[in-house]
Amino acid sequence: EEKGITVSNPIKQNVETYLSLVLIDENGERHFIGSKNGSLRSYCLEDVCIDEDCKIVSFASMFISPLFDDEQMGKLFSLIKEKGILLCVDCSSIKNNEDAKDMSCLKYIDYFFCNASEARALCHSEDIHTCEEILHECEIKNVVIKMGEKGCLYKGKIYTPQRIIHGLSQNEKIEDCIRIGNECGGRACEYVGGNEWTTHQ
Repeated sequence: EEKGITVSNPIKQNVETYLSLVLIDENGERHFIGSKNGSLRSYCLEDVCIDEDCKIVSFASMFISPLFDDEQMGKLFSLIKEKGILLCVDCSSIKNNEDAKDMSCLKYIDYFFCNASEARALCHSEDIHTCEEILHECEIKNVVIKMGEKGCLYKGKIYTPQRIIHGLSQNEKIEDCIRIGNECGGRACEYVGGNEWTTHQ
């Protein structure tokens, strides 16, 4: 509440709060441990409430809820775009051998974030540049493939971690947003706890 996060929306009863442990391997790749019975896995279209003054929606952990298939995500994403809201989607590991080429909901996404292994699985290709091309062919406007300690891939260029502070919410260019994302991701990995690094600036 102190940070302005809405907590008054109806909350599902008798459902465990979803907790996710994020593990970083020696290559900088993320791996997750989460509750199979948690709220994120039971999340569905009826649970989504979009405030009228919303400017950006971040739909995290795509594929985590079995109730959000391509059709359901398409309904939600098209509604978000009808309201003129910027849509950012972060991937998670695919669950049912999904194929990007078969997913109609992707065309609504303004910014799509996935790591290299997620991109390879979703695009059924080992070549990361081919994955980027496939995702663009799905009409995603901006594709950012996170590559651990190497940085990230955007429009065929690999951006290595650098110290520049900007963001989408301040209408900065995507290249500057990538740099801040790399910076924040790198700093976060230096400490135990998701936001502990913010207290060491």
